[in-house]
Amino acid sequence: MKPLQHVEFFDELSIEEVEAFGRLQRMVTRALRDIVPGVQKVYSIMLAESEDCPHVHVHIVPRTEDHPASFRGLRIFDFDGPSLPRVKVERFAAELREYLQPGGVAE
Repeated sequence: MKPLQHVEFFDELSIEEVEAFGRLQRMVTRALRDIVPGVQKVYSIMLAESEDCPHVHVHIVPRTEDHPASFRGLRIFDFDGPSLPRVKVERFAAELREYLQPGGVAE
């Protein structure tokens, strides 16, 4: 997730923008917990670090019960797990979009 406008620091957002961002983050977290089987944790990791991506953005990553212990926490970025077939990714994306619609399940 990232704010609609480019910001390099979270405090550059207005209170209203921060609140909207937080609500969306909550909705995405709830959706992932409901959609992804076996979720034990949902990581929310905010970064604005690399040269090619200096804006604030949040990675929201579900961790399932079968996720290797050696790739938990920030080490999740080093995990190169199995790829899903395109049809499964598209089905998941459609379900996630449905959750995030106004009045959707995740509100």
